[in-house]
Amino acid sequence: MGYYDFFTGKDYVRIGFKDYFIEIFNHPGKWMTRQGLKEIQRRIVDITFRSCGKHPTKGLYVDTGLMDDKIIGICSNDSQDCAFNAMVSIGKYNNRKVVHTGPAYCTDENKGLVVLLFFLTYQYILFKNKLRTFYLTTITHVPKVFGLMAQYFSNVYPNENAKITPKKEHIDIRDLLINSYVKEIEPEYAAIIKNDFILRRFRLQKDGSIVPFPHTADDVPKHRNRIYNDRCLSMIDYTQGDALIQVSEVGVKTYFKNYGKNITRVLVRG
Repeated sequence: MGYYDFFTGKDYVRIGFKDYFIEIFNHPGKWMTRQGLKEIQRRIVDITFRSCGKHPTKGLYVDTGLMDDKIIGICSNDSQDCAFNAMVSIGKYNNRKVVHTGPAYCTDENKGLVVLLFFLTYQYILFKNKLRTFYLTTITHVPKVFGLMAQYFSNVYPNENAKITPKKEHIDIRDLLINSYVKEIEPEYAAIIKNDFILRRFRLQKDGSIVPFPHTADDVPKHRNRIYNDRCLSMIDYTQGDALIQVSEVGVKTYFKNYGKNITRVLVRG
């Protein structure tokens, strides 16, 4: 169901996978009605609220005008929405598309739905991009996410190896992200960069709270491989709300990383 639309990059896709349906909306702010955009907003607010008991009061959650450059995926089961993610087209570098992994929430933890949703969204973007390699960025404080990026994608910096140094493309794309998406979601944040990829005090709010979760180094979700956890934990300070930027590539070669075991794992678990 809908796989022709998926492989040909239609702006709206609905496909079935096991017991779930995945919907993908490509840059909906450019073609959907205001009512349609409001309905997407209502759905992602509901998923986020059911996931963590609250939702942000800025960005996509309150402004549908920010949906022009978003690729939004929503996963549902028995007509009940259970997960979403929002990717962001932030520009081009070396004539390659640059996409940022925006927010993602899930009401059914430990079922692999967020990983599955991200995987299908990435594949959709790759097909829509005619299999041309694109750059992918993320901002995270979660060792599990840090490890998944390093594990699944290519040319990733930073990764588990503390001895490697960033390439010029990593640094330039980092700066592109800071000057686009970071300014969109945290317009008052003054990026504190010390020639690295750490956003210091990025999650620290004016009232002293830390969002989206007040994770500590002890309870933040971990990757199954300790090497990723140790590397991530060594770079950021949870007490002051740090986060870090990762830059990677997604292309046909990504399928063959780790001899294809990564993709098989996603499809079996999802």
